[in-house]
Amino acid sequence: MVRKNPNRSARAKRAAVSEAQGYDNQGQRPRQEVQAPPNQGQNAPNLDAIANLPAVHELIAGLIARHAAPHAGPNAAIAPNAAGGAPDNAQVGVQQGAANQDEANNEQVLMDALAENTTAQAQKEMNLLIKDAVRNGLWRRVKVVHTKELREEAAKLLLEILNFHSMQGDSAQAKALRKRWLKLNEKLVARAINEQRSYVQSRLKNVIYAYWRKNNRQMPSMELLLALIKRDFQVAGAGTADAELDPEDHEALVWWITSVLPIAAGNNSDWTPEHYHYMTVQQGHYPDKPRKLYVTDSTEAIALFIIENNYECWPAQWDAKDEHGDYPIIRKSKEPTGEDVTLENSRVSDHFCCVCTSWIPNCPL
Repeated sequence: MVRKNPNRSARAKRAAVSEAQGYDNQGQRPRQEVQAPPNQGQNAPNLDAIANLPAVHELIAGLIARHAAPHAGPNAAIAPNAAGGAPDNAQVGVQQGAANQDEANNEQVLMDALAENTTAQAQKEMNLLIKDAVRNGLWRRVKVVHTKELREEAAKLLLEILNFHSMQGDSAQAKALRKRWLKLNEKLVARAINEQRSYVQSRLKNVIYAYWRKNNRQMPSMELLLALIKRDFQVAGAGTADAELDPEDHEALVWWITSVLPIAAGNNSDWTPEHYHYMTVQQGHYPDKPRKLYVTDSTEAIALFIIENNYECWPAQWDAKDEHGDYPIIRKSKEPTGEDVTLENSRVSDHFCCVCTSWIPNCPL
């Protein structure tokens, strides 16, 4: 007599499910061949795309006009889905459920933080929400808050990013919640922006240190920095298949786009290889959101300003560290007149001061 294996039926069902989902009999998905995109495995952006990037005078002259119009263009393609296709319905359902849970959690954090007898833990959780919203949203739009008016406007923008459902609409309750939140958190938003700028500066310092070491203890020249932000390089055979940059210019531009700008973006998601291998700096944007750029004009400007403002003190610190260990030297760069470098008297970032230091009403950035 042959005994029936009670597990046979279960194994058969599991095998059928695995086959339907694309797994083999070892429980592994077969390897999918994905066509490599142009420039994949290379750090060099497309030369034709580089030649077509706007110069700084074009950026400034058309700043508000560009912000009112879509940024999408032939070079603004989004990287294909790494999984090789659209997610299935089950995956979409899981993601939507997680998003709904996050929203519910955020609403609870809001109510706890606005309660009359709020606790230190509730305020700490609200601070974490604020810092995350600054890092992944507001930093793209606001870098410096130096007036009370800008502080108020920045807090309102961040509240839009947080998008608390209980604050939506024009009801008296929603208006009261918004007013109370702004009163309690305006200064915290400004502090979070300052902390984010400090974070970017500390990471950018490491990038410049590596450049300084590689280039015989020399900082990138001011002329080079201006050429980088203007994209002011000669391109031999521009617009043809034989277009090419001078090797030194090419190396500098690759360094700026692939090393400096990922740091200036302020997080680990906005500007990464999956972006700069597929799109140009001024045209790369979030999917279906052509006006939400990965790298804004002010992002490049703040990187340049930070380098300029520390142009003398960073090399002095590195020289002193080589000679004396960790003995601290703290000294800001000064103008030839002896004045400290500021946003107002900056020699290079003044091209973008309309973005960095003033508020443009209804600006979509």
